[in-house]
Amino acid sequence: KRQIKQLRRKQTEGWTAELSQYDNDDNPFGDSNLTETFKWQKKLDKEGLGNLKEDELDQLAQQRIREQKLELEKVKKSRLERERERQERLELEELEQRQKESDKFSKWAKDEDQFH
Repeated sequence: KRQIKQLRRKQTEGWTAELSQYDNDDNPFGDSNLTETFKWQKKLDKEGLGNLKEDELDQLAQQRIREQKLELEKVKKSRLERERERQERLELEELEQRQKESDKFSKWAKDEDQFH
């Protein structure tokens, strides 16, 4: 049960199958803290968050991740909307072009009939 839970956690954290086979002792990076979350202490101190507890930092990180996911969803939605509008505009331009060609042909046919 614990292994399944750890596997799910690794998948949500972005561990690929290629990287999940490594542990702290055996990895090609020589990193003894590979499986731990990196904590940039100087940055936290600079932002005034250096004295927060680990749980509070985790909550802030999770909140930041949620905000980034929401922003990404908004960006994806706006991109899809722009693509849809572009497609509609192209279809409208194509329809107008066909209408112009049809009008030109009908005028040409009318002129041809008057000529004969």
